[in-house]
Amino acid sequence: MSFVEDRLANYIQASYLEGKLGIACSAGIDSMVLLAAACKVYSKEDIVCLHLDHGLREDSPLAADFIRNYCKEHGIELALKTFEPGEIEASELGARKARYQFFEDAAQEQGLEHILLGHNLNDQAETILFRIIRGTNTAGLQGIPRWREHGSIVIHRPLLDIARIEIVEYAQQNGIDFVEDSSNHKLEFARNRIRHNILPEAVQINPRAIENIVQLSTLVQMEQDYLSLDVETAAENLGPLPWPLELFRTIEPVIQRKLLEHFFTPNIAFVHDFMAAIREGGFHRINFSKGKFFAIKQKMIHLEMAD
Repeated sequence: MSFVEDRLANYIQASYLEGKLGIACSAGIDSMVLLAAACKVYSKEDIVCLHLDHGLREDSPLAADFIRNYCKEHGIELALKTFEPGEIEASELGARKARYQFFEDAAQEQGLEHILLGHNLNDQAETILFRIIRGTNTAGLQGIPRWREHGSIVIHRPLLDIARIEIVEYAQQNGIDFVEDSSNHKLEFARNRIRHNILPEAVQINPRAIENIVQLSTLVQMEQDYLSLDVETAAENLGPLPWPLELFRTIEPVIQRKLLEHFFTPNIAFVHDFMAAIREGGFHRINFSKGKFFAIKQKMIHLEMAD
């Protein structure tokens, strides 16, 4: 059994996955390796390949045809949905909403409780760097979750601790074909610039750069879990908003920040402004989101909504 297959088998066993499994497959190298490896370590009769053609690229029908032919050739059940160009919003958010709705619908039709995605260690490092550059709190440094519930299904990422180079080697050794997403090389997308420019430079500085970035995420997760109990206690002591300013000031600054991130916004720039206002006292009103305001007045901290 190869390294990839061993890791996948261990994840399936440790997560007590059984019955039918959905494998989300874009036709890219990561998801094709996941699909091929799953068919080796799990009953192929209990695997359903899930493919969504968003209709956002001219070449997307090529991926759908590839998946259709692959599943037919290898005897894998396929759930495929195609959107016409312009049918869904041409944005990352629009594509994501359509994708997860497809997962929910396919899970109901196919009797699935668990869906596996092909994100890997490099994807995790790219996500963390993207959030740092865009601006995030420590919760954002936790990166992509290994698993999480989404409605009636559980989304799993069993390859999340496997580097992309391991996935490429597995594809080469096992003759796994795939379809490259044409948008992956467009440098107008921030994530692609991180993938093709920033991460390779980081690896030149330190060959373990990717592992170190992800290790930082793991440490942050441990600290978040530890702090969450103190945050819950502080929230209980404060009660519902508005909060007395003087009582809030008695709380440790790190817990103050966590409370503001939870009840107002995780945006670090706004939270920094909130903290400055709390130190100053007096009257403050900060518009941090459409129709939402952080306010200090009459020695109370308020969440105000636009009229």
